[in-house]
Amino acid sequence: MIRNDRPSKIQSLVISFLLLLALGCTSDSLTPSPSNERYFPLRVGDYRVYLIEETRITPFNVEEQFSYEIKTLVTDSFQNASGNFSYILSRYKRTAPDENWAALDTWVARTNESEVVVNEGNIPFVKISFPVQADRSWNGNAYNSEESIEFCEGDEFTSCDLYSFGEIKKTFETTAGLPFDNTIEVIENNSPDIFIRHDVRKSIYSWDVGLVYRESTVLQYCTVGECYGNQLVEDGLIFKQELIEYGHQ
Repeated sequence: MIRNDRPSKIQSLVISFLLLLALGCTSDSLTPSPSNERYFPLRVGDYRVYLIEETRITPFNVEEQFSYEIKTLVTDSFQNASGNFSYILSRYKRTAPDENWAALDTWVARTNESEVVVNEGNIPFVKISFPVQADRSWNGNAYNSEESIEFCEGDEFTSCDLYSFGEIKKTFETTAGLPFDNTIEVIENNSPDIFIRHDVRKSIYSWDVGLVYRESTVLQYCTVGECYGNQLVEDGLIFKQELIEYGHQ
């Protein structure tokens, strides 16, 4: 007698139904949490307009002030070597709201589950490192060789610029009155020195928007002879960047 151990069609249908039911019951409990990558969303067609105010300082404490707008537009994307996608950020500049935009330069940005990397020109910076946690720090210069006054741990990196999270999941409102409910603060440097080099920089990113605010004050003081300690700036830049408009086009 030939024995047939295969389940009948009815048994197979019952087993399939039970499997689907089990998967359906567990899917809700295993729903993944929202990705932190949404603090730096990248989508072709997205644009951001920023008001820039900067003060350039030359020897000795001679100041020159500038005000203009910068527009970033995600114009294209391509698959990078890691298998993820990089996005082209075309940047434009104008000195008054009634002027036409003039092409400025092109940056490239990429995100994944562990970091946000922005190539400012040809220099890549790790703008955000995931997961977002209070007091967590990382090397913003991990992919470049920019000079920094901070020391690296071990021989893995040649240049260190330790970024860290400040306030997280806080509300923020720009001077123009744009409110944001879920923001993170990235402290790029906090060295308020008054003798050699003052370097204080921070950025604020908002959920589903990206960069909404950045400020930077970098001052190189005279350290020769009697001018040491008198806060005479040989070279300096005070920079403020604030989001005034964003959307999709």
